[in-house]
Amino acid sequence: MASIMKKSERKYKITVSNGYRADGRKISKAKTITVPDSVPRRGIEQYVIHAVEEMEREVKNGYSEDGETTFQEYAAHWLSRQVKYAPSTRASYDRMLQRVYPYIGAVKIKDIRPIALENMLAELRKWTRRGKPVQEATVQKYLTVVSAVLSDAKRNEIIQKNPARMIDLPDTEHREQFIPTPEQAKEFLDGLVDEPWQYKAYYLLAIYTGCRRGELCALKWSDFIMDGDRCILTVSRSRSVVAGKGIQEGTTKNGKLSYFKLRGDVLKILIKLGIPQVTRSLLVRFSMLWVNATVNSYNDIVVSNTNYVGTKLQKFMEVFIQGVDTASAAMVGQNLGAKKPKRAGNVTLCTLGCTLICATGASALCVLVPKQIFSVFTDDPAVMDLGITFLRIMIVQFYSSAVVGAFQAMVTGCGFVSLGFAIGILDGVVCKIGLSVLFANVLQMGYLGIFWGVACSRILPAILCAGYFFSGKWKTRKLLTE
Repeated sequence: MASIMKKSERKYKITVSNGYRADGRKISKAKTITVPDSVPRRGIEQYVIHAVEEMEREVKNGYSEDGETTFQEYAAHWLSRQVKYAPSTRASYDRMLQRVYPYIGAVKIKDIRPIALENMLAELRKWTRRGKPVQEATVQKYLTVVSAVLSDAKRNEIIQKNPARMIDLPDTEHREQFIPTPEQAKEFLDGLVDEPWQYKAYYLLAIYTGCRRGELCALKWSDFIMDGDRCILTVSRSRSVVAGKGIQEGTTKNGKLSYFKLRGDVLKILIKLGIPQVTRSLLVRFSMLWVNATVNSYNDIVVSNTNYVGTKLQKFMEVFIQGVDTASAAMVGQNLGAKKPKRAGNVTLCTLGCTLICATGASALCVLVPKQIFSVFTDDPAVMDLGITFLRIMIVQFYSSAVVGAFQAMVTGCGFVSLGFAIGILDGVVCKIGLSVLFANVLQMGYLGIFWGVACSRILPAILCAGYFFSGKWKTRKLLTE
């Protein structure tokens, strides 16, 4: 609601209210306006009413969309309204606008002229990237974004013309798109012989389908549908990295689905890569179900609750180790692909140091404050007492996980799929179930045998991973010849 106070014949004070603060005070904004002498007396009332409407919009919406708005203010609100663009596209537009704000950001949108934009382009052409001047096509992309903002202002009848459309631009360098021949594509794939399997699958699909990078990164195994003796690939999503927001997933660039029929040789390679991963995941899940079912078979609510809470804590404490391992595997793969095995080995050893530090920290908590840790999730004294024993047993797994994670990063990074599969089966099924049966039934340790079986299940995989690393065979591994 607005109130108007007449201070003189042509001077008025406008006050607009917009709710109340938490302490009960009214939120309001006041402004004194002076009606220009060019406005006749009979038009003063209409002028003031228009000023009130503009000020109400400014208070309610946070800004006033008129010619007095600066380009930076208008562009920021324009960008916030662009819901049709993908997050990565909006982030790209925002970066471009941040670059042009120093030149035209403070100029009122009604005062922007073609000469101002030409001066902006002249400054942009002075930039260098990696020691080279930016391309004219890149410079004109900035103008395209500015033009989109000004076109929106014209559409809203804030300006009469779009000055960006009135600039005579030089021709851009036309680059002919390089399309490899089948022989060149084969030669390129052969050059990936030492790369991790993820990269081989990525480039194989990129060459065969022509999908964009974000579309390939968003693929799931459920997108591959078998239809008799052929496979249909459906591309329906895209992923991108947005600064400050991480990985974002949305629709494809044109919002449409794409379908591809994969040939038998392509499908054979993908199946070779995918089946071990899927099988390993299923068997690991089965082993965890078996462990939980076996613990519950003792019909002891204290044991069951301790296992439930302890398993959650165990996974939580290993999150840090897993995060370091994942990053390490990517770095190892990059270094091996760049023919820098020494650096890949150093990355693995540094990873081992980090994971051992994480394991030591988790173990210290299990020794010093195990009861306090369990008390966060339960107030049952019996569960907390048994939880002390559970956590101290899990110290064995923390350290073996640290070793497995660090050296398995090398196995993953060099693309040794079969060894990674074998380690996963040993860890998730053979050792976990086998040792649990040995301790619980053969050695008559009961439910504590189950806890010890789970804790010791990673010792053998740790030995195998470490043995592979110190053997040095990963330095000369040829992935496509296996």
